Formats: sequence, structure tokens, C-alpha cells
Amino acid sequence: MGRNLSLPVGILAGIAGLTLYARYIEPSWLIVRRIRLSNLPGSQSPLKIVQLSDLHASESVPLSLIRRAVEKTIQLKPDLICLTGDYITDRYSNWDAYSETLRPLASCAPVYAVLGNHDGGSWASSHVGGYESFKEVTRMLGKAGVHVLRNSHVDFQKGNRLIHLIGLGDVWSKDCKPEKAWDATISENDTIVVLAHNPDSKANARPYPWHLMLSGHTHGGQVVFPGNYAPFAEISDQDYARGLCPYDGRSIYITRGVGNLRGWRFCCPPEITEITL
Repeated sequence: MGRNLSLPVGILAGIAGLTLYARYIEPSWLIVRRIRLSNLPGSQSPLKIVQLSDLHASESVPLSLIRRAVEKTIQLKPDLICLTGDYITDRYSNWDAYSETLRPLASCAPVYAVLGNHDGGSWASSHVGGYESFKEVTRMLGKAGVHVLRNSHVDFQKGNRLIHLIGLGDVWSKDCKPEKAWDATISENDTIVVLAHNPDSKANARPYPWHLMLSGHTHGGQVVFPGNYAPFAEISDQDYARGLCPYDGRSIYITRGVGNLRGWRFCCPPEITEITL
């Protein structure tokens, strides 16, 4: 009888161990992913961008994890910090503490951000009981010294390298309006970087000139099974669930993000992304 039970008991113990790992260990196992890109137009003066995404401050993602991400970002000594959406999950109340958690970023480097589908708008209010407008999240980011780009652009320069930084509204929120973000001052001879929360935004941005898009939204799938199967990556094009991907002669990087939904991660640890141009 003992021998007959040993196999199922071992299987149950293994399942329990994996469940505990996915719930209590991997969600806080924050790593730094480093990417180097050398084929972008414009000056080849090196420039370091750090991307943070999908912070999802909530019961599942404490400010202590976000604070660790901020501290690690500062240690990387970036020239530019880009935040690519979903700062909350539904409704939130600890706004002052959140601003204070993010504020050190702006003392390190210029910080630019776009908004995600959980941050307000039509999708958030109808699907997760979130805010009808983006004003709460935008105000919190502003108090932290973060500049929000919503279908707009800004020029960023370090040395002789000029970057046209374009921020798009969220596509699920029906706020992605690239026609407002581009104008005649944007030159393809310089580096054009797009911040867009959802990588599906690539179709909206396709008619316009750009070289690199930084996105999040997918959490890299958050739970990834053998065979690189990520059934929970909610995008229309599953080829763009994570990592550096080619697109129409350009590049898109989709980060796994810092936070999560419902507190789980498996074979997909949270990340801070360091991108050196």
C-alpha cells in the first residue's frame, strides 16, 4: 500500500511546491533584462533607456515591490526612463504613497510615461470597475515628476543623439490616436521611439515613421507553460507576447513588466528592461 501511494503523493507534493513557487516566489523575483540595439538611425552616441511597465499597484502588488524596481532602476544609471502603462489594476486609494515611491526616478533621469487600459477610460470603467477618466493616475504621476505623453511627442537629446519620443494612448481604451502624435518636425533621420502600452498598437502606428516601440500589457504571458505556451497573453497577435520582435523593418520590445494580476507568475518573472542604443 505504501509503495502504491508514493507516486501520487509525490505528484501532489510537486504540484503543491510549484503552486507555492508561482504564488509566493516568482512574482517578487525581479530581474534586469539587458538589450542592445545598434541598427537605429541617427547619431551612434550611446544612450541608456530603462523601461518599467505594468506596475499594477494593488493587493497583489505591494508598493514595496515597486520601490525595489525604482531602486534597481536608479542603480542602472539610465539617461532616460520610460514607463509604459497600467500603474493600477482597478481603483486605488494610496496615491500619496505611490507618488513618493516613484518620485526618486525623476531625480535620476527624465521620466516619460504613457497610460494603460487599467489606468482609466472606457475599458477600465466597464471591465474592472476602474476610473472613467485618466485624471487620478495622471495626477499621481505628475506629483512624482513623471511627464505623461498622451498622443503627443517630445524631443529628448543627449550629446549629439536626438530622440523623438512619441507616446500613444491605449488602444483598448479607444484612446490611441497617432494622427495627433506625429507632425512634420519628426525626422526619420533621427531615432524615433514609440511608447505604446499594448503591442497591438503597432497596427495603428504602422503608417507613421518610427524605429523602436516599447510596450508592455502582456506581462510576458505571466504564466508560461512548456513549449512557450502563454494562454493568458491578451493580445490579438501572439507573436508579440514578450521580448524583442521584428515588425515591418522595425523593432518592438515587449517587457514582462513589474507587477501582475491576481498574484501569480510562472516561468515568467517580472523584469526591469535596460535598453542601450
